[in-house]
This record gives sequence, structure tokens and C-alpha cells, in this order.
Amino acid sequence: MPDKYRVGIIGVGWGGNVHVPAFRLVPEYDVVALCGRRADRAAEVAARVGVPESASDWQALVRRDDLDIIVVSTPADLHAEMAIAAARAGKHVYCEKPVGRNAKEALAMTEAAEAAGVASAMGYEMRWYPERALVSRLITSGYLGAPHLAHSSQTAPMYRPGVSSPAQWKLMLGEGGGYVGAVTTHELDYLSWLFGEPEAVCAGLRTEFPDRKVADGTAFTATAEDVCAIMVRFASGALAVASGSSVSIHSTPYRFDATGSDGTICYTMTPAGPEGFIAAGPAGADRKPLELVSRTPRSGLMPDPAAPNNRNVVATALLLEDWLPALRGDASPVPTLRDGLRVQKIIDAARASSDGAGWVRTG
Repeated sequence: MPDKYRVGIIGVGWGGNVHVPAFRLVPEYDVVALCGRRADRAAEVAARVGVPESASDWQALVRRDDLDIIVVSTPADLHAEMAIAAARAGKHVYCEKPVGRNAKEALAMTEAAEAAGVASAMGYEMRWYPERALVSRLITSGYLGAPHLAHSSQTAPMYRPGVSSPAQWKLMLGEGGGYVGAVTTHELDYLSWLFGEPEAVCAGLRTEFPDRKVADGTAFTATAEDVCAIMVRFASGALAVASGSSVSIHSTPYRFDATGSDGTICYTMTPAGPEGFIAAGPAGADRKPLELVSRTPRSGLMPDPAAPNNRNVVATALLLEDWLPALRGDASPVPTLRDGLRVQKIIDAARASSDGAGWVRTG
């Protein structure tokens, strides 16, 4: 095994702001190169975040002999081509969500990594949020008993016209855009992590603001959803709903609740942290607040408190720690491209359902 796994990152947005600082919190990794579509932008970001090399040719990057891992952190319509090329070049692959534009692409990516015998990881770092890790431990230990129903919900003005100006691809379905791929994908992964294999989906997806303009004022029509309500039926018998809006006037806190034959769990996530984190056991038992224990990187390093996305940086670093066994060929709890495929099947089914197909099976 190498002393350090050498990393090349494709994508200078989330890649520069989150992936670079996260890899630096884990001593076994060394970020060698940062690649962007524009050479000048890649060089500027690489200099700012202290990565020694920059590039604009991603095909050449994935072929380099001095890299062990390729991170794909680009618009979603590029994920499949890049991840498949990296796997075929013998590189371990870390892919940001959503895995791709559809399940066909996700399956091709998964099969390429598995055929090449390389490790893969999906950027579902929210599993490492303290409150989500605690919920997983509780449900795995049987706290709910037989699970009945779960619901996660949140609204925000992140794509609302006049409030923010997202990149055009984020509003175009054919380019992998949409609120579901940007945000709800985390919830669908979370719910699948908690309750197992999905069986069928019934959903409603809407584009409330199709009339858009790019920065120079040119008009275009958004085709991707900005509001969603997705109900998933799991093989375990549980039902779950993930709902949200990216175009609400005001933000509402993230809310999660789950109930089963023996217990309930609920919490609200606010900017100050989780509130009302309460669980109750068998009927008649008192509801009690739960204590969160925040895991920190074992290196003792932490990101600059003033840096953006600190919570995601720490969670990603914890994911990367737990990915190390997979790089050696051992078992790891880190979600893989196959987990991304599972989520993409839910998303594809949700879109078909919303178009009028009713309940759609994910198998």
C-alpha cells in the first residue's frame, strides 16, 4: 500500500471548497492536482487552496501514473464519462452526487468500477452528520421495532428567481440538474441507508419557475424540478416521504421524524444545530432528548472556522477515513457507486411517477 494515496480532483467549485480541505484532514491522502474546464480558473483556485498542480485536460489527468484516486466533482452530465474513464485507468473513483443523469449511466459507472477492481465512493457525506449517524445507530439496534413511516422535509430559496442565480445546468433536466439531484438525493440515500432496499415510488415533481434568465439577461426555460414530494415503499415494509422546495420565499428548518411498532425518533435541524432531538420507546414510555456525540477526524486537524461549508468538510473527512479499508480491498461502510445507482433508480421512478405512471417499481 502507498504511504499516501495521491488524489486528482476534477472540478474547482465544490472540489476546491470542500474536497481539498477534507482530504487534508486525513494524513493518508495527498491532493496532487486540481482540474477545471478553464485553465486560468483552475490555476487560480489551485493557488488559493494550495494544490501544487492545476490542469484543464481531465482525460490526461485520469491517465496519469502518479495518481491513485480521481474525484469527479463536476456538473452531473459529465460524471459518467469521467468516472468510467478513471476506473478503466485503474484509479479509485470518488463521485459527487447525483451519480449521473439516469440509472443507465449509473449502472455503466458501477459496472466499470467493479470490473476494474477499483474502490468507489459516493459523496453522501451527510451520513456522517452526528444526528444522522445517531439515528442510524438507533434504528439498526431496533429502537423503532418494525418501521412504519419516516418523513424528511426542508424548504429554501436556493433556486428562487431574484434571490439566487444558480448555474444554468442546475435548472436543466437533461444536464443532470434539479432539486432532487442537488438536495433530495441525500435524503433518498439516508432513507435507504435506514430502511433498506426500495421497492416502489410514487411522486410529484414540479417546475414552479420555468422562466429564467442567465447572468447576461438571456432568457431560457428551466426543465428541472424545483419542488418535490417523493414517497418510497421499502422491502422492509416501511414507507418514507422526502419532500422539499428550492424556491420557497423563506427557509424552513430541516425536519426528520420516524415511527415504528416500538418507538419514535424526531428532530429539527437549525443553523445552531439539531433541536428537539427526541426519542420514545414502547408505548407509554417518556419521550427523552438524545445527546449527540460529534466525531472528529482522528488526525486532530479541523478546517478553518472561517472557511465555507465546514460541516460538509468535516463529514467528508470522516467519510474519507472510513474509505481507507476499501482502498486496501477490505470492507468499508462508505456508500459506493452501487449505492448511487440505488438512489438514481428511485429518482428515475419518481420522475416517471410524476409524469403519470402512478406507483413505479425500482427493480
